[in-house]
Amino acid sequence: MLNGTNFLDWKEQVQFHLGVLDLDIAFHEFEKPPVPTDTSSAKDKDLYKAWEKSNRLSFMFMRMTIAKNIKPTLPKTDDAKIFIANVAERFKTADKSLAGTLMTKLTTMKFDGMHGIQEHVLEMTNLAVELKTLRMNVDEFFLVQFILNSLPPQYGPFQINYNTMKDKWNLIQLANMLNQEETRLKQLEQHSVHLGKQTKHTKKGATRSTKLLEIIHTDICGSFDTPLFVNALEVYITEVESQLERKVKIIRSDRGGEYYGKYCESGQCLGPFAKLLEKHGICAQYTMPGTPQQNGVAERRNHTLMDMDMIML
Repeated sequence: MLNGTNFLDWKEQVQFHLGVLDLDIAFHEFEKPPVPTDTSSAKDKDLYKAWEKSNRLSFMFMRMTIAKNIKPTLPKTDDAKIFIANVAERFKTADKSLAGTLMTKLTTMKFDGMHGIQEHVLEMTNLAVELKTLRMNVDEFFLVQFILNSLPPQYGPFQINYNTMKDKWNLIQLANMLNQEETRLKQLEQHSVHLGKQTKHTKKGATRSTKLLEIIHTDICGSFDTPLFVNALEVYITEVESQLERKVKIIRSDRGGEYYGKYCESGQCLGPFAKLLEKHGICAQYTMPGTPQQNGVAERRNHTLMDMDMIML
């Protein structure tokens, strides 16, 4: 049913049904065949008869599939080919307006968590499909980026991991990875609630950082050379400070030699990690020996990354 905002879809449906019924000859002829006379050939008479039937039934079919409030606004004609051309001209501006509305919605949509991530991806994909019917194609990799931009802050590590990858995901790969990330976040939330219920004593005086880059927790996962780790950390600091337009203030790590350096008679002998923080004016926080819970954010993240690697293998 043509409602004023779906002309291209309506036209496609009309052409399909008329083609199946073999009534689309009126759209194929360049001009209306002349009315036959007594001297007309049998071929000309048959052509006009076929065209007249196609034109009459096509016109009736199109009129039946147009909303009642639209019919009075259309030009009067009994020629099916002219009629559909008039309808196209009538709703050309409406299609442009709809395309602008859909594009704005696609580029500004945000995932609110009211439904699953798969439904969110499907909704944005459907918007791209609607735009395609309006002859405004959205490249698949642009759509992937639009979806990534629509994610809330808890998907921040997921976005950073993607941005540091050399390869790009297609839509199916993104949907699969988002599904895994959503499952992981739900499990992490449930695990946190469970840990909270098992706590016998409430620790007072602890504060939680609420501002971006106020404090970063770090921990090496696996066997990496210290120079390699330090170089990667410097790239990370530069990247996040540039993207977020904020400065990293504190980095917390354990008291391992790769972080702290060595202790000599004159005090701390700075290693590459400590020198990097000093170079960037970042405050270093080292946990007390035997207290991994003081750097629990990084410890948990390492386990998470290892679990994600196992899933992808």
